[in-house]
Amino acid sequence: MKNYLVLIVMLSLIIGCGPSKPSSTTESGAQKDFIAQGMEYLKNKDIANAIHSFDSAIQQNPTEVENYLVLGEVYMRLQNYGGAVDTLNAAVRVNPNSGDAYYMLGLANALKASQEGDSDLGKASLAQAIEASKRSIDIYMQNRDEENFKKAVTFLQTLTPKQE
Repeated sequence: MKNYLVLIVMLSLIIGCGPSKPSSTTESGAQKDFIAQGMEYLKNKDIANAIHSFDSAIQQNPTEVENYLVLGEVYMRLQNYGGAVDTLNAAVRVNPNSGDAYYMLGLANALKASQEGDSDLGKASLAQAIEASKRSIDIYMQNRDEENFKKAVTFLQTLTPKQE
C-alpha cells in the first residue's frame, strides 16, 4: 500500500480507457435514450440526473452489463467507490463472464482501498481488487483478448507487492 500515488495515477489513466458508451446492438430505443440522456447530463455536470438516467437504463434492461459499467464508471469519477463497487458487483452477477466487469470491479476496489488506507477495510478492499483483477485476466485469456489481457496484467502488478 506504499505506492498510493503511483496507483492513483495509473488508475486515473486506466479509468479513462474504460467503456464510455454501451454497445447499441442489444439496447431498446428507450434504453438508448436513457444512456444518451445520462451522457448529456454528465456533460452538463448534472450528476444527480445522470445517475437517475443510468439507473433507468438498468431498470429498463437489467441484463445488459454495459449499463452497469457506465454507472460504475460514473461513480468512480465521482470518487464514490462504494457505489462503484456495488454497481460493478451487480454487473458481474449479471454477466459472470465479463472481463470488463471484473476489471472495473478491481479498479473500484483498488480505489476504495486507497481511500481506506491501511485499515482492515482497506486491506479487504485490496484483496477484493486483486481477486477481481485475476478473474478479469482469466476471462481475457480465455477470450484471447490480448490487449485487455495485457492491461489487466499490468494493473494486477500495481496491486501486488514486489517479492524481494
